[in-house]
Amino acid sequence: MMSPQRNVPTILVTGATGLVGEALIARLHHEDVRIRALVRDRAGVLADDPGIEIVRGDLRDPGAVDRAVNGVDVVYHLGAAMSGTAEDFESTIVRGTHHVIDACMRHGVRRLVHVSSLGVVDSASRERDQPVHETSALEPFPERRGAYTCAKAAAERIIRAAMAARGLRAVIVRPGQIVGPRAAQRCPNATFAFGSAWISVGAGSQALPLVYTDDVADALVLAGTTPGVDGRIFHVIDPEEVTLNEYLDWYKHLPTRAFRTVRVPAALMQSVATVMDAASFVLRTPLPMTRYRVRALRPLAPFDVTAATQILGWTPRVGVRAGLLRTFGERRKAPRLAAITQHLSLDESRPIAALTTSEE
Repeated sequence: MMSPQRNVPTILVTGATGLVGEALIARLHHEDVRIRALVRDRAGVLADDPGIEIVRGDLRDPGAVDRAVNGVDVVYHLGAAMSGTAEDFESTIVRGTHHVIDACMRHGVRRLVHVSSLGVVDSASRERDQPVHETSALEPFPERRGAYTCAKAAAERIIRAAMAARGLRAVIVRPGQIVGPRAAQRCPNATFAFGSAWISVGAGSQALPLVYTDDVADALVLAGTTPGVDGRIFHVIDPEEVTLNEYLDWYKHLPTRAFRTVRVPAALMQSVATVMDAASFVLRTPLPMTRYRVRALRPLAPFDVTAATQILGWTPRVGVRAGLLRTFGERRKAPRLAAITQHLSLDESRPIAALTTSEE
């Protein structure tokens, strides 16, 4: 048990039971910190962990958020609805972020690390060979991309506004598409689910902006501990390229694969979307596929991750190809994997950095 005299920081994680939250909690267990988690009614495996203080509540409840933030040094805000109605996304992601900001300002939190999304970056109108970095143009029409993207864009806007107008000490992290055992059934970029199939749009040679869960957790710890980065935005994507074809090849060997993949040329998909746009106008009701969404399907690449590597000192500890092996198992081993097995024996218990409560 920690001595009460020691100045050990307290860390709050929202969304602690999610994909990245679980990896972050595991990473924080190797740091000299007290861990607190804001969870709803089901804490899962966290409930049996004596090293975690559980605060039960909902991001939509400002009182619950205030109780969770009170006495905390660093907040990792990962909580977000991943499915549901537009109101679910609005109430959890947008209003929930408002509540987190207000509580951080009220209690003098040293730093808020907000996990955003690459979906806030303009994809539809970007030049194909133009590198994507933290100052790239933002999505001008998030509402055309769907309720989730719209809510994530709004949440990042209010974080940035609070940093500018209220002096909020925050860092924004935009991870790439996350791979990991719990993400094996998620559609990769350039695909969408339709019934029992994944529709793959465009060339299979497109590079995907992938990153492994544990590597995201490392970047988040660095974002919370590195001095002098308040107000910064960091893209966290593995620099090693994996194409859509390679990803789908891994996916085909998943033992519990529930979908089949159908390849559709981008021009044909645009024609289908044109018809659906016309039908939507005649029927006066929105349809799920539009020309704009088809244009926005293409993955964001190439990426410039200089900020994360040079300012945070982040490099993938596991790596995306070793991460794919962990995600999909050993049923499919490409020749290039022979050289990465050494990554799987890395000492994952080494601390990233010493968290302190001293002012920067």
